Amino acid sequence: MSEGLAARTVAAANGVAQDAAFGAVIAPIHLSTTFKFPTFEQPGPYDYSRLGNPTRDALADTIAKLEGGARAVLVASGRMWWLPALLIAAREVGMSWYRSWIGRRGVSVPANQTAKVKTWVQCIAVGLVLLPATASHPLVYGSVVWLAVGLTLFTGAMYAVEGRRLAAILPAPPRR
Repeated sequence: MSEGLAARTVAAANGVAQDAAFGAVIAPIHLSTTFKFPTFEQPGPYDYSRLGNPTRDALADTIAKLEGGARAVLVASGRMWWLPALLIAAREVGMSWYRSWIGRRGVSVPANQTAKVKTWVQCIAVGLVLLPATASHPLVYGSVVWLAVGLTLFTGAMYAVEGRRLAAILPAPPRR
């Protein structure tokens, strides 16, 4: 996380008042455009909006600050396919929402051993993508990345089932 700030602060404040080109307070959305080259045949940081654009970079920067950055940076650099990163991120966001939602009903779903293994496998997967000895072997790190995705989705389903089971047997909290 960025300098000890809360996630909602980082998400809301990242990129604010950082548009050096036009001075926009909030980063503008660049859906499609062409960019000026500094000199003939020398592209600047953005040369074609499908290959990269300031909006996508601002989003990647915010996600990197929120999650510590590894998966977002790996996807943005092209070293990791976007689908595993999206599935893992979606599960993490979904489980945060689910735990909050079911917590308001008086149910707490603690982390279990499988979820702890999932976290280790995710860390190992990112490490294998970054490690020079394995970075050039997509079959090696890809297998571990997809194992991490499988564990991530499996543990998400486990939490959902456990939460529903606990919600069914526990008395409902009193209404305020």
